[in-house]
Amino acid sequence: MTAEFPRLLVATEFPPNASGGGPAVARQMLKDWPVEKLFWWSCLAERDQRFGQKVCAHRVATIPPKLYPNERWAHQRAWLLENFWSRWAAGQLRAALAEFQPEVIWVIPHAWAIAPLVNVLLDSQTGFHTTVQDFVTGSGY
Repeated sequence: MTAEFPRLLVATEFPPNASGGGPAVARQMLKDWPVEKLFWWSCLAERDQRFGQKVCAHRVATIPPKLYPNERWAHQRAWLLENFWSRWAAGQLRAALAEFQPEVIWVIPHAWAIAPLVNVLLDSQTGFHTTVQDFVTGSGY
């Protein structure tokens, strides 16, 4: 391990202080990371600072709440997210990369963040590390 921390961009669906197991693990892994070298890009806005994770800057590619494909018109909403929102979000991620100039990107793929992440990172000149976190399914196994 080097004593010098690189400029790190965390790119995922959740904001720095989100609740839940995945965000908690990410915060634990970033415990001693210098705030001035820690940046964040997500699809969900920060609601509060209850967990105390500070970042130098956070950019959000907000998903309009009415587009979430819950129950009503789920296929149509998913199509809109996939074909329009994800392209716009990819542009937001590219802008964040240009602004923050990270030396490395930590990708934690979750739900709707996956499409813009794939779109941008396959062409990126910045190295990235991907962490896939498991989560409980509703299937009972």
